[in-house]
Amino acid sequence: MLALFRTNQAYASLLLLGYALLLQLPLLITGRLPAGAGTPGGAGVLTTGLVDWLTNHPRWSAALAALCVGLTGLLVNVLAVRHDTSRKITQFPGLFLVLCWALLPAARGFHPLQPALIAVAFSLLALGRIYQRTEPAVPQFNAGLWLGVAALCYAPALALLPALFVGIAILRTPDPRSLLQVVTGVGLLGFLVGSWCYFRGAGGLFVQRQWAALGFFSPGAADPVNQLAVVGLGLVLLGVVLGSGAQRRPLNIEGSKVSGLLYWVLLFTPLPVLLGGAQGVAAAQLVCLPLGTLLGLWVAANSRSGGELLHLLLVSLGVAGSILALPAA
Repeated sequence: MLALFRTNQAYASLLLLGYALLLQLPLLITGRLPAGAGTPGGAGVLTTGLVDWLTNHPRWSAALAALCVGLTGLLVNVLAVRHDTSRKITQFPGLFLVLCWALLPAARGFHPLQPALIAVAFSLLALGRIYQRTEPAVPQFNAGLWLGVAALCYAPALALLPALFVGIAILRTPDPRSLLQVVTGVGLLGFLVGSWCYFRGAGGLFVQRQWAALGFFSPGAADPVNQLAVVGLGLVLLGVVLGSGAQRRPLNIEGSKVSGLLYWVLLFTPLPVLLGGAQGVAAAQLVCLPLGTLLGLWVAANSRSGGELLHLLLVSLGVAGSILALPAA
């Protein structure tokens, strides 16, 4: 299976959509979601209605979650290829993003974080375009605009704004004008959507839905399977951090900078959780975008046998965890 994604052909990224759906097969057959899934928090104005509808449609919830994560994987593959973050062009960054997500049973139902992560991936793609560009205003504005979309899907995602500021500092010399362009992109979208809601007589509802989830972190109860899954993600995180030197050493300047940006995004991922009020274990999937991407880059740079073994291990744990976490019929 891993050989399908060890190719430099872009079409292979489309297989991620089917691969994510395949991992959801037990849930699609049974029509049940694992413990902790399907009860998301932090929904913004763009996802509140969808979350409410999917609460009573578990199969659609599982399918849409898989498609969102598969699309995010496709986008990080584009990011990796565009900016030479690996000496070998593969589809591993997106593949291992999907596998990291599959480790967490509570993330297997639809969560507003999943469309938010698609928007964050677009934001990183826009930000990457400022490298060695004499007129970076448009990509910086677009990076902020996409983060605004993420915040309208999952309100706490706005806390990733400092990561964009750090990204500008990594990719070019920062200045107040650059930071203002990013902030303008974020704020403009919120202003337009808020104005549209206001003129429709729903301005108060917009504010309530958008910011009701914000607050100090208050973790919810988690079953043992999801607790072990979080520990597993922590071990993956430790391995990625320890292998960061070997992964970045052979890269050119651009690849090293963009790879470094992903590590900074990884560092800032706890912020949305800490500022997201009451959160379940499913909020941990926020880390999957930078973590899975970096893990895929590490596997691409190392031996084939190690990658095959890691792939098999993650698939086995992901499938077993989702089945064990299913509620009794």
